[in-house]
Amino acid sequence: MKDKPQLKKTIGFFVATSIVIGSLIESGIFMKPGIILSSAGNSAMAMLAWVIGGVITLAGGLTIAEVSVKIPRTGGLYAYLETVYGKVWDFLCGWNQSLIYGPAVIGALGMYFGSILANFFGSVQNNKVWIGILTVLFLTTMNLLGTKFGGFIQIMFIVGKLIPIFMIAFFGL
Repeated sequence: MKDKPQLKKTIGFFVATSIVIGSLIESGIFMKPGIILSSAGNSAMAMLAWVIGGVITLAGGLTIAEVSVKIPRTGGLYAYLETVYGKVWDFLCGWNQSLIYGPAVIGALGMYFGSILANFFGSVQNNKVWIGILTVLFLTTMNLLGTKFGGFIQIMFIVGKLIPIFMIAFFGL
């Protein structure tokens, strides 16, 4: 029986860490504060909402960490779903991620980025759609060129997200 060839690891520590941070932070932290503040009524209730959301997110992360210890297989969520619920749910989750959830998130983030960039440069709001589309196409092309390009861009975006978050935390307190 012929052994399967080993794939070369091309994602280093910083790229892997930036992918995890990017998945956790996303851009909701920049999109939601105004909505949360207006819904909460005052800043104390808004901070309470963020703390409760943080606790729920931490609980979810710790739950996945515990599941990963109990089911030590590669594949993450898909491996856990297959082990616990069977191949049908694992398969359906994979297709949902590929056809619905992933493209929806990418499109929403592209539109949000287009809106921010259009507002920043005082551009016409109709341009935000084209900026979003071009951004998604650019990032897709960079990721198709290889993990080095995609990883470099991921690290740049994480630094771009963390600097304002630290500034908001520092100056906000």
